[in-house]
Amino acid sequence: EQLHAQLRQHQAQLPALETHTAAAEAQARAAAQAAATAAALPAARASAARRRAALAALAQRLRTLEAAGEQARQ
Repeated sequence: EQLHAQLRQHQAQLPALETHTAAAEAQARAAAQAAATAAALPAARASAARRRAALAALAQRLRTLEAAGEQARQ
């Protein structure tokens, strides 16, 4: 009878343990995703800096071409 009581007690605890396990797994997934995002940030920042530099160079080239076109019209 004592074994049956212990079995019922453990069975009663199972849903809470399953919920706790699911929550811990969700936290682990979120932490892994946050770590991956943090690891990717330096590369993303460097890429954004390269794109900004390329856009600035294109903008400068456009201004140069516009100035040359204006001089040619005069």
